[in-house]
Amino acid sequence: MEKHEVLIQEFLHYTNVSTALDRRRSRRELLGCDHSELNCLQQIAALEEPNVTALAEALQMTRGAVSKIVQRLAEKGAITSYQRPGNRQKVYYALTAAGEELNRQHEERHSQWRASELRYYETLDAGTLDTVIRFMQGLNHCLRGQLEALER
Repeated sequence: MEKHEVLIQEFLHYTNVSTALDRRRSRRELLGCDHSELNCLQQIAALEEPNVTALAEALQMTRGAVSKIVQRLAEKGAITSYQRPGNRQKVYYALTAAGEELNRQHEERHSQWRASELRYYETLDAGTLDTVIRFMQGLNHCLRGQLEALER
């Protein structure tokens, strides 16, 4: 197998293992919420006016996908919807007490994940880190370009 194929396989393996870890931790401890639901909670907490359009943009998802996520979160009692006086067209979302607790736990999990990843990165020498950083910046630039091309 050529090196670029090995690299792709390693990225896929990392993604699969990382996702499996996240799912096991989240579903067991966070009301059965999946990754997209937890990220949506995080955005509802962070955005000034969290409606479906703003959430879709922040999460880089379709409005239809976000609508399904907010419906599941509402069914779980994690969010509530509201409208502003004088504007009955737009629906906004806010975290309930349960949603705030889920978001806090999610943020804590992110901190734990970050600490775990950093422990590994700290074992790498500066030259290796510089190479990996340049590689990831280039890859992310390439992917953003592809995403922008699809959005045109």
